[in-house]
Amino acid sequence: MADREVSVVLPAYNEADSIEHTVSVTLETLAAFLPAGSFEVVVAEDGCDDRTPAIADRLAAADDRVRHVHGDERLGRGGALERAFRGSDGDVLVYFDTDLATDMRHLEELVDSVRVGG
Repeated sequence: MADREVSVVLPAYNEADSIEHTVSVTLETLAAFLPAGSFEVVVAEDGCDDRTPAIADRLAAADDRVRHVHGDERLGRGGALERAFRGSDGDVLVYFDTDLATDMRHLEELVDSVRVGG
């Protein structure tokens, strides 16, 4: 995958019911304010024992803007995020919880803030 300006990491543990929707919303949100090819969505899957790994694999295979970082062992949220950040291409790294507790409408504001160092 080419270098990206923005990587949005989605930490995921047993999120089979929500991960597909969350990835879709994240991609739509990023595409609304960033040029094509300048962003990626990274599913930081953390040793799940449900269908999350298979769903993340399928999403990544179908769309080159999506990447799946798989963890065989459970590291917890912090460990999964660290692993995903290390493997991300973006100059700007942000994360959102997969339950979308923070509304995606704030993503552009967050990215702009990181860009200017605020």
